[in-house]
Amino acid sequence: MSACGFPVDVSAISGHAKLITSKVGGGDEVWYNSGDGRFYVTGRDASNVQQLGVIDAEDDTLIQTIPVSGILPPIGTALTAGRNPAAFPENNRVFVDTPVTAAIVGGTKTDDSTCTKFGIVGRGCIAVYAHSGDEDDDR
Repeated sequence: MSACGFPVDVSAISGHAKLITSKVGGGDEVWYNSGDGRFYVTGRDASNVQQLGVIDAEDDTLIQTIPVSGILPPIGTALTAGRNPAAFPENNRVFVDTPVTAAIVGGTKTDDSTCTKFGIVGRGCIAVYAHSGDEDDDR
């Protein structure tokens, strides 16, 4: 679950909570993908860059983080970054919405979202992430 700004594992039996990692924030939502046995979460890292965190559900270890935006504005201002991950277990694709602000649409702020890597500027997109190569390859 997302708690206190970081992903946390909470035992339904004992109620004991364990911090999984502080390398990625807790975001709005933590998603469990039954297809690959991983949790996905989005949140800021220590450098204020929004990340998609990939966590092994079996042993609560952080597998990797993937940047989903440039440097973000201060907390409390409009977010132009990936958030709310969701996964499709049949093919292990992970979807992350990437909204833009009115300032980006109006041209007064540069769009530094993941969408621009694919020629989509000022509109936002849904970024799709997948395992590459071998099923155990985590790139």
